Amino acid sequence: MRGPVGQGSDHFDLTDWSDGGRAELTATAADPDAALTAALTGILAAASGGTLGVHQPEEATSAAAIRGQGRDFPALLTELTADLLAQVDANGTGLTQIRLDGVLETDDGYTAWGYALGTPGGNGPPVNVELVGEPAVEQASGTTVVRCTLRRF
Repeated sequence: MRGPVGQGSDHFDLTDWSDGGRAELTATAADPDAALTAALTGILAAASGGTLGVHQPEEATSAAAIRGQGRDFPALLTELTADLLAQVDANGTGLTQIRLDGVLETDDGYTAWGYALGTPGGNGPPVNVELVGEPAVEQASGTTVVRCTLRRF
């Protein structure tokens, strides 16, 4: 599954699920903040069963706050992912967009906050996706690439 995020070349690629229930997510963007948004959008797509539709921001009627802290960028993504999946579990799979309002570098790492946006999803099925291991982040030639493994259970 390939998904555009924002504008330009920001996007994510999600492989098909293996027989062992794993998929690889690659998010690519022009800068680290946009790569973080693209990765979270890909994780949201995986948690929604790959059913993210084409929703315009004005269609969103619900916002669930997400927040994370981490000593480095991979740890920050891990924390944001945990919070995002908890929000999808609580609010349903009607959440279809990610909006990060801030990423702040602090003395002890990073803090980020934003929202998962969409429409109320009712009591959907419980989230059955998790992040496996620590994400890898690469920066080169004005591009940031985030790679991580997801597991379906």
